Amino acid sequence: MQGGLSISQKMYCRKIHLAEPSVTKLLRIAAGFAALFLTSYWIFQNVKYIEKGSGYQYIFFALVISLSLSFIRKNNYLRIKKSTIVFSAFSVYFLVKVFWDIGISETNIIKSFTIGTSNGVFFSFFFGLAMFFVLEDIALNCRKHQKTIDFFCFAYFAFIALLCLGVLSYKLQFARKDIFLVPGDYYQRAGDLLIFQIMILSYLFVFLFLQNKSNLYKVSLFLLYLCSVVSVGILSQLIGSNKGLAATGMYFFLVLCFLLCSTCKWLCSKGLIYGKNLYKRVVPLFVVGLASSVFIVLFFPFSTKFRIFGFGQGCTSFYSRLHILRNLALHLDYSPVLGTFQVERYFTPGIFLHSLLSMLPALGLLGSSIFIIFLILRFKEFKTDYVYGPTRWCLINDFRCLSLILALFCALVAAYFTWMPFWFAVGFFQYTRQD
Repeated sequence: MQGGLSISQKMYCRKIHLAEPSVTKLLRIAAGFAALFLTSYWIFQNVKYIEKGSGYQYIFFALVISLSLSFIRKNNYLRIKKSTIVFSAFSVYFLVKVFWDIGISETNIIKSFTIGTSNGVFFSFFFGLAMFFVLEDIALNCRKHQKTIDFFCFAYFAFIALLCLGVLSYKLQFARKDIFLVPGDYYQRAGDLLIFQIMILSYLFVFLFLQNKSNLYKVSLFLLYLCSVVSVGILSQLIGSNKGLAATGMYFFLVLCFLLCSTCKWLCSKGLIYGKNLYKRVVPLFVVGLASSVFIVLFFPFSTKFRIFGFGQGCTSFYSRLHILRNLALHLDYSPVLGTFQVERYFTPGIFLHSLLSMLPALGLLGSSIFIIFLILRFKEFKTDYVYGPTRWCLINDFRCLSLILALFCALVAAYFTWMPFWFAVGFFQYTRQD
């Protein structure tokens, strides 16, 4: 034929055109799971060897892969939203305050507040954002490559369960005989990293449970998830992290609520978060369960061996946090509008407010107001178009919203405002929709 391709040539070109996207997507899926495996291995290496951070090359490659997946995809799913603009303004204000209050010469302190892996706000946020890119890319390719993704996910859950059991057995060798505790410092950092892992695992499990139709696969995945959750909870107590145990328990209970909701058609005909059914059934169930757990921990110390019970003396860490919180007005009064990071040094040296409210004296009413506006816009984004698309996708966004609320609650009652799991959740749990 002249002036064109033959029919056989056209068919061959069409096959190549169809095959290339499929191969590309499979490579993207493999790259995404590689990032997940590297991330989890880095987390458990740093839990295993608490005193000396290790495996930074793994997290570096994981972050590079994650961010690359977001930039090379056509029709990028990360839209510039109002909350993104406000968070950018908050980030600039935060950086200015850190450099101004602490001083440019104090590079170690500045690093710890910004990109450090123990207390870094930006490290945690971008880490969460990178994991969001990975799991979102996997989710958007799930429809056409369900079996491949199911296989990788099962392997990933089995990998996490083995890592949990391996690190737990290693740590038990160094446990004290009189109490259930491994002596040492830096346990808060290890506990925070374990919470990262639980957030990733919980979201991925909920997505797979809603996506997959095989009951055998769901049960198998749940058993691996349960094994990981129990191991992480025990490991958190073994290293001395009450926040790690509490957050793990709350996220697991949130997942159980969602399992209940997803099996009741009358409960999830529309998005849960802004449907009338959530407030009537799910939220009361979660609140009652949480309140009961807190009551038991505070007033019924069943054992003298666990730190969550204050080794038999009650939850002393909870009461000490409430006592320290009384210093909030004193700290805020020093510089109410702009705030200062040095306020603890002036009034209560070595004593920090264990609450997200510590943002008020550190960043002032101005910085805190910017952050509150960001949170309002973020939660409004979850409400936008919540009935769009399949019910399954609405439920996934509902889980993200409740997970972010749960992280906000934990930050309000338990930790300084630079607490890493909260900023990880801010980057990780974002609203998206399936186009």
